[in-house]
Amino acid sequence: ERGLSRKTMNAYLNHFRRFAAYFEKREPLSVKADEIDVFFMHLEGERGFSAATVKQAVSAILFFYREILNCENFKITMPNRRRRGENAIVYFTDAEAKAVLSRLHGAVYLAAALIYGSGLRLSEVLKLRVGDIDFERREIVVRDADGKRQRTTFLPTSLIARLEKHLEKVRYLFEDDLMFAEEIL
Repeated sequence: ERGLSRKTMNAYLNHFRRFAAYFEKREPLSVKADEIDVFFMHLEGERGFSAATVKQAVSAILFFYREILNCENFKITMPNRRRRGENAIVYFTDAEAKAVLSRLHGAVYLAAALIYGSGLRLSEVLKLRVGDIDFERREIVVRDADGKRQRTTFLPTSLIARLEKHLEKVRYLFEDDLMFAEEIL
């Protein structure tokens, strides 16, 4: 109804299950805000969750109280935790990416190269269909991205020949499977 992705909904459900288990079946309305903060510290400290995951847990619990239990004025403070690595985002250098890709072959190489070269998520690569790739415009249509939206990303020129070769190979496999199925019937 709200356009949340399936992964977000599952993450929220898992956070609430942890929350319910932590408070051992107490009524949610009986849990005080300071107790909830202890729960978040438990997630980060004892369970070793990252700051981003704890932040998502806060959002899940807020969503539960405000939207499910209709507690409009329910407030909890967002834990002000520092992320590990002081917010440093680590990227592959071109040499590191090429070193990893050079050890891969076939469909696994194509999937990894699309993730790196087009910015796709693994789940998006796995859902790709032949019709989602436009070789002439060098574009890939990503369907059912987060929140059921659709977006377009670029197709790296370096992958076009390999993708076309792969699609030709799997087309023959598909046709062979069809002929085999007709023989059985």
